Amino acid sequence: MAEQSLVGRSEELAEVRGIVQQTRQGIGVCLTIDGAAGIGKSRLLHEGAREAADSGVTVVSGRVTELDAAAPLSPLLSALRGHVDLGELDPVAGNRYWLINRLTELIEAAARIRPVLIVLDDLHWADELTVLALRDMVPALRTSPVGWLLALRPLPRRSAVRDALRWIATEHGQQIHLGPLNQREIAQVCQNILGAPASPELLALADRSGGNPFLLEELITGLRSGDRIRFTGGVATVEDGSLPPGFVVAARRRLLELPPPVRQLLDAAAVLGRPFSLHEAAALLGKTAGDMVDPAAEAVTACILVEVGDELMFRHDLLRDATYRSLSAPVRQALHREAVDVVRMEGRPAVEAAQHLIRVARKGDAQAAAVLHEAATELRASAPSAAADLLLHLLELLEDDDETRPARIAEAVDALATAGRLAEARTWGERALRSGIDLGTEGQLLLGLAESYKHAGQNAVVVELADRALALSTVDDAVRSQLHAVRAHALLVGDLSGAESAADQAVVLGAQEGMSTAVVFGNAARSVASRARGHLDEAVRYANDAVTEAGRAGGATAHRHPGVWLGAALAAQDRFDEAEEIYTHGQRTAEQLGTAWSLPLWHFYRASLYFAQGRLSDVEAEGEAGLRVAEQLGALQLSVPLAGLLGRVAVIRAQMPLARDYLRRIQRTLATGITVAPEDAAWTNAVIQDAGGQAHAAYQALADLHSQLPERVLVFCQDPGAVAAMVHISKKAGQSAQAAAIAAVALTLAEGNPGNRTLAGVASHAEGIAHMDVKLLVESVELLENSRRPLVRASALEDAATAEHAAGRRGRAIEMLEIALGIYTDCGAWQGQARVERHLRAIGVRRRASSPVTASPLAGLTQAELRVVRLVVEGATNREVARQLLLSPHTVDSHLRHVFAKLGISSRVELTRVFMANAIIP
Repeated sequence: MAEQSLVGRSEELAEVRGIVQQTRQGIGVCLTIDGAAGIGKSRLLHEGAREAADSGVTVVSGRVTELDAAAPLSPLLSALRGHVDLGELDPVAGNRYWLINRLTELIEAAARIRPVLIVLDDLHWADELTVLALRDMVPALRTSPVGWLLALRPLPRRSAVRDALRWIATEHGQQIHLGPLNQREIAQVCQNILGAPASPELLALADRSGGNPFLLEELITGLRSGDRIRFTGGVATVEDGSLPPGFVVAARRRLLELPPPVRQLLDAAAVLGRPFSLHEAAALLGKTAGDMVDPAAEAVTACILVEVGDELMFRHDLLRDATYRSLSAPVRQALHREAVDVVRMEGRPAVEAAQHLIRVARKGDAQAAAVLHEAATELRASAPSAAADLLLHLLELLEDDDETRPARIAEAVDALATAGRLAEARTWGERALRSGIDLGTEGQLLLGLAESYKHAGQNAVVVELADRALALSTVDDAVRSQLHAVRAHALLVGDLSGAESAADQAVVLGAQEGMSTAVVFGNAARSVASRARGHLDEAVRYANDAVTEAGRAGGATAHRHPGVWLGAALAAQDRFDEAEEIYTHGQRTAEQLGTAWSLPLWHFYRASLYFAQGRLSDVEAEGEAGLRVAEQLGALQLSVPLAGLLGRVAVIRAQMPLARDYLRRIQRTLATGITVAPEDAAWTNAVIQDAGGQAHAAYQALADLHSQLPERVLVFCQDPGAVAAMVHISKKAGQSAQAAAIAAVALTLAEGNPGNRTLAGVASHAEGIAHMDVKLLVESVELLENSRRPLVRASALEDAATAEHAAGRRGRAIEMLEIALGIYTDCGAWQGQARVERHLRAIGVRRRASSPVTASPLAGLTQAELRVVRLVVEGATNREVARQLLLSPHTVDSHLRHVFAKLGISSRVELTRVFMANAIIP
């Protein structure tokens, strides 16, 4: 069948061409096309791929099949093969996050040579690892010359594919929906096929296609090949208007007209459900490959099958669907059963055999259950959701009294929990507990559920599950130690005493039983609790113990990454260089190990370190990177502290709409039932309310933090500047007694950490504000003179200047305000900068307007951004930049996004031009 010209898709084709053009220009873009089967998605992708190839763009094309839903990453790997060196990548055995990072790196390297357009069709069949890869790779490659054209059918219900592609289209690309052709366009298609205008009767028949281009072409072509079209007076008419309605019926009639050997080949192809070789089809039908040569050629000639390399596949899914539906149930089941043996003999993965068994296996089929279990085991590491689905199918096959049933339920629970399907995991977990599972397994099952709920931020549920397990007398001490550890971390959000008790038990039992993971996780909880109480030396000691034990034990114990908490404890003592070294090493190790759960934490604590140093642009880059990773992982509980930090930075930057956006994001997350520490949410809410002039609302937002003083002072250890800010909020709300109480807590904290000049300085600052004592305010400035926390120092200078001016010492006040202004300006703290400038004007200082200078466009970039830019201009990929600068690729990507926004550009090519034109000297 000759390819027909594209009708009725001019606007959509223009959008596709726009994507190709932007890709060719070096701009990372993505277009998602959705629409019904046969509506023209594949044709648009074909046109885009053809134009891209003609313009010198590397085109990577792939099509997903139904069986790929259980084949991790196969569509993407198949498409990339031949364009990039995939080496020994194993999507089943490998760590899935390492795989995605490696693929991203390979694509980025290929795009450095020339732009790449990745075209993926029929994504509604995609497996979960492909979906996860797209969710990560599309935004990660936005600053590289990589374009994406993606197509799928509308999905009837919520799914990972639908949610991921909707997120990609909304946040990182465009989306178009293809609807049916109108009557004028239907008439044009008919004329293009027949070479003459269609009569009203023929158009009425054509209208039965519902405006679906594929169905319309099949309908008209079928009428012509059936000799039912007549031409009278230059007009095409239909001889028999009684054609059965519906494409499937018409397609079945067309298939029935084919010779029996061709129909048998098509039957086998429909059951295989993917591109196939003649050898496979012959084996399925009990014939030789030679027997299949002529039927295959006839099927290709009839435009039902097409060649794909050394294999054949249906020209369109609708043809396969029509063929499959035409099979009687007994024939269909027999072919699926035979297909199991064929794919096993061909050495295909157990997952493919399982997909056939799901359709035919009956309850009590032990062989089918064994194959499903093997397939689930294959998928467990890379695609836990697909593994869980296979295990659930397996459970349907097992008899109620099957001795393996409890163990299989436990495996299903574990896979569901790992996949984040917590409600299902808990339902099946409860079912397992009722099924007579042995008590030792019950404790292990509850531990697995508790750990999964901990990662999901459902801390109350974690405590409940851990308590249930600990109440079982049959749980051994090794499992018990781990239960205490996860319980300790869940309690840290609100019950420090309970957390400390649980952590102590985890460490003691873990040491007795040789359970290093419990020792490490328990000591990490001890460190956080000590930091929350303000015992900073103790916090460092406990974290060091955890790091030492993890290093000694290695293996899975090291995957707990206790360096996260050691870095936080060191940063609280202003030991920034040591903390930075730990974060750099730890983040790199986490990326190499593929322990993705920890990545948002590394980003958060590194961003917090930059905040302490007043490096606000770096905070934004690191925080935004962490937030993207948390959302991609579905780690919503880790998104709260990141959004909170970014919200507070937005206030300091005088970006109130952005700050409120972050606050709303936090509130939406908390509405799902996730619980977080008050330092993460309440403190951000108070800062934003205060900046908006809502002093009473700000004070009310601090109720949880106030109620836990003086036992819990974590907010002061994480951000010492919070002390003075909370005192100010209390005073503005008319709560002087609370202001004095906060100042007293700060003094106790400083006294408990002698030698920490930052804490001593903020204590004097707080007391000076609370009691309007100018001497204490001046003392705070002196204590903070050499502080490595510039924003804390600037705040103290501001308040001391106000007090000095009130005392009649205008010159001293001006001097302090000028220093504070310089700090705020250097940090990009525009809120403080504007506030100090207003203060200076109010006391009669008129600053001379600076002469207009034609600055380099690069002058607005930070040093961190310039370091990234220099390497990119030299041709380095994001991952090469990350390795050289000891950053995460996500952070490099954030820096480049900021650079592009500041310079008003959208590609690396434009960046190179701007950089070279302005001759920045390293």
